[in-house]
Amino acid sequence: MHRKIIFFILLLLSFSNAQIFNSARILKQKRLSLSINPVLINGLVEDDAGIFVHSEYGIGSGMQAAGQLGLGFNQTYWGVLLEKSFVNSFPIISFSGGIHNFENVGLDFTLNFSVPVNNLVDLYGGLDSDLVFADKKTFNFRTETWKKESDTQFLTWFFMGAEVVIRNKVHLLFEAEIGIADEAYNLFGTGIKFYF
Repeated sequence: MHRKIIFFILLLLSFSNAQIFNSARILKQKRLSLSINPVLINGLVEDDAGIFVHSEYGIGSGMQAAGQLGLGFNQTYWGVLLEKSFVNSFPIISFSGGIHNFENVGLDFTLNFSVPVNNLVDLYGGLDSDLVFADKKTFNFRTETWKKESDTQFLTWFFMGAEVVIRNKVHLLFEAEIGIADEAYNLFGTGIKFYF
């Protein structure tokens, strides 16, 4: 088991999605969560605000599926992923992979660590990475034509957050994501999460 954990940590660091709003805890089978998260993003073409809606569904066997929709930012974000828990004790560790579109299509990889502080608070953090398949247009002055080129980007963030129980099945979320790669933006947000 420890070799698997070390392998996934090394895999993520060697590659080294951004907005997690999720601890490493996996939903039980047939359970559902829905969260609404207003965010501020610093580092896009212009700083911007928007809102993300996240949903998660427990598949069983320590796995859950998730979907995200982001509105604002002068464009729409959507993404889907699968998340698997590898350690359910202290600390809780999960790994997720998925696909998204935020102007360009990208693959997502997230390594998430959670530490339950008490029955009401979970602290979480980890690394989030996107492999983005961007299209770049360049103008050739000699031929006076535009050329479309592929430009693959590898974006990485360090994220940290807290999930706080305020009522049975209602939690508050707080999160910050700091871009490690030059092209990665910074994100700060909060929100509310409902469990069904």
